[in-house]
Amino acid sequence: MNFRALFPLVDFADEFTFENCNSNEDFIQEIVKIYFTHHDRRVKEATLAVYMAYRDHYPKYLNSLTSEEVSKLNSALKTATSKIIKLRRIALSAISKIS
Repeated sequence: MNFRALFPLVDFADEFTFENCNSNEDFIQEIVKIYFTHHDRRVKEATLAVYMAYRDHYPKYLNSLTSEEVSKLNSALKTATSKIIKLRRIALSAISKIS
């Protein structure tokens, strides 16, 4: 599966290839790892958008996350900007095409 197509940030295509992701669960774990380790605001927004899309429409894939991670991500989404919501729609559209 081409998980790169689910990440709504073209500028970072070379940095984030998601080659080692073999399932949606692997992809979500990688997204969360990127969120907590990357410092670029745009990357954080994109990862939050992908997480939000999965959380709202495909929650079964979040079972591999710890409750602490989920709590921190949900807390970050409480102040979600319209940009994150738009990126979420883009990610959700891409997810629906490959799922």
